[in-house]
Formats: sequence, structure tokens, C-alpha cells
Amino acid sequence: MAAREDRHVYIALFDRFARENVPGALELLALVPAGESREMAVRALADSWSRINPEATLTWAQNLPDAADRNVALESALRELAPRDPTRAITLASQSLTGHSVERVVLPAFQILAGTDPKRASALLELLPPSDIQTLAATDVARALAQRNPEEALAWAKSLAIDFTQWLAVTNVLFVWAQKDQLAAARYVVDLPPSPGLDYIAGQFAAVMAQKPPDAILWAEALATESARDAAFVTIASTWAQRAPLDALRWAESLAREPLRTNALAGAHLSWRLRDAPAAKAWLDASRLPPATKAKILAPR
Repeated sequence: MAAREDRHVYIALFDRFARENVPGALELLALVPAGESREMAVRALADSWSRINPEATLTWAQNLPDAADRNVALESALRELAPRDPTRAITLASQSLTGHSVERVVLPAFQILAGTDPKRASALLELLPPSDIQTLAATDVARALAQRNPEEALAWAKSLAIDFTQWLAVTNVLFVWAQKDQLAAARYVVDLPPSPGLDYIAGQFAAVMAQKPPDAILWAEALATESARDAAFVTIASTWAQRAPLDALRWAESLAREPLRTNALAGAHLSWRLRDAPAAKAWLDASRLPPATKAKILAPR
């Protein structure tokens, strides 16, 4: 309890000193021992000072000799900078920050920049190493580009080097495109040639198509590969079951081929269980499905 109270004292003290007496705050900081209390003191000082004099705070943070202090102070300074100059914040963060601090600065900055200058944001992605941060930032950029020109956004998304990042970006472009022209977006997926990413893209986009299950089924049947069709069918069953579980399960039962039939049943039943577990259980208990199939339907996914 005492340690927690000490940390709150440091936060309050350095927040006030940064607003009233920066030189005094800097002298006092030298007396704070390393550890969580010092981290909080550095963060409180940088947060408050950056609201008063952001450039001075940034310069101070960049020149701190201790790496841990520098990372904490720079994160605060760059988070303040991001709304005003997201390009600079992204550039400095990618060059200077470490650990989760990179994510906490870069992702909000990319969201801001993607909303105002998505082409600039797309160019800055190359500053980020292949990582979850790059993938999440690419998703924001893809959606922003798609708002302006879906075809150009798709061309950009397909240029991304990491396969999964590319698939996720393409899917997000399609989601945005479908809000404006669902038929065109659906036709694009149907026209995609066989590729490693087709199953993922088809499975994700099927959730959009499944708002009208009969049309979704016809669309899925036109996809280029059996595995893509299967991925789409399972998503259709899952999404359909959110609104009409019995209809979705009857359709899934009508599928002739395994393991598609069981996978579609499992997807539909899981959607129903999440919304009405007793009703879903009662249906499965009363069904004439073999015990082995019932076990597969209930298996964790």
C-alpha cells in the first residue's frame, strides 16, 4: 500500500512541478531511484511539460542518457505530437522507441494520418518492420484508401510483402467497398484466381454476403476453389445462425460433403450457443446426428 501511495505522490508532484517549475522538476527527478516510481515520475513530467512546451519536452526526452527514461519520456512527447504531426511522430517512434511504446504511439498516429493523407500513410508503412503493428496499421490505411478509391486501394494492398498483412488489407478494402457497391466487391472475390489468400478473403467476405443467405450461397458456389467455397459456406452458416439458427442448421445439415457439413454445423451451432445456450443444447440433444458428429460440433474452436 505504501509503495502504491508513493507512486501516486510522484505522479502528483512531478505533474505540478512540470507546470510550475521545470528546472526544479528536472533536479528533483535525479533523486528518484530507478524502478516503477521513477517511470511514473518521468511520465508525469513529460506528459505535463509536453502540453506546455512540446518541442522542449521532445528535445529533452531525446537527449536523456538512460535508455529506460528516454523511452518513457519519448513516448509521452510523441503521443502529444501525433495529433499535430503524425508523420513526424511515426518516423521518430519507429526510429527511437522500443517495446509496447512503439505500438502506443504508432497506431494512433497512423489512424490520424490515414484519415487525412492515406497515401502518405501507405508510404510510411515501410518504416515499420514486419510485425503486428505493421499489420494493424496497414488495416487502417487500407480502409482509408478504400473510402477514396477501392480499386487503387486493392492494388496497394496486393503490393504488401507479408502474405497475411496483404490478405487482411484486401479484406478490409472489400468491406468498405461493399458498403458502396456490394455487387462489385462480391464480383471481385469471385474473379480472384486460386491463391493461398483466397480461402481467407472468401471466408471473411462471406460474412457480408450472408446478410442474404440465398444470394450468399450462390456467390460462394462460384468461387474458384473448393477450399474457398468451404470457407465461405462455414462463415455463411455461422452468420446466418445469428439471426435464424434453425434455418442455418437445416441448410448445414443438407450439405453432402465432409468435413464441410460438420464444420458448417459447428459454426452455426456455436453462433446459436453464444446467443441462447439452452436452446442450442436442446436442439443438439434432440437431433439424430451421430454421437461422433455431435462431439465434433461441440469441440473447442
